[in-house]
Amino acid sequence: MSALLSTNLQNFAIETVPTLSEALIALNAWKTISAARGKELWISFNCKNAKSTYGGDLFIDCVKELTLEDSVTAVGLNCTMPYHILPLISSAHPYANGKPFVTYPNHGETYNLSTQSFDHNGPDRFGEYIDAIPKLATLGVQVFGGCCRVNYSNIQQISNKIKYITAET
Repeated sequence: MSALLSTNLQNFAIETVPTLSEALIALNAWKTISAARGKELWISFNCKNAKSTYGGDLFIDCVKELTLEDSVTAVGLNCTMPYHILPLISSAHPYANGKPFVTYPNHGETYNLSTQSFDHNGPDRFGEYIDAIPKLATLGVQVFGGCCRVNYSNIQQISNKIKYITAET
């Protein structure tokens, strides 16, 4: 961490956090590093459904607690199914204390334990995230992106949607 903090980097992420308690432990460690002062930090969670993190905490509770922290500049979601992003952000928005959200879901395939591979035969659910971008922007999402199995074409779709909605305003 010291090597990263000694660079000119200004933005850092603690990501793919499954529980609020783990996020708080990481945040408390971050706050003990003097070189971290003045740097921007977001914390993102991975969620198993439209309400809860993989560790079982309500995403709303994570947002309520972490957005009260001066050290946290944004809270968000990553490595979460794309169709869970809008309901999670919609429910948490009232509790964000004016802080922005970041979102970068996975592509949306399910993992098949028996074949130990991702099932690419299902519907492409990433489009649901793309379609939700205008609404997400009104709910305070300022960072849009992708995580596992999101490719260049998907990032181009995100870019095109953002260009489209910014041209409308």
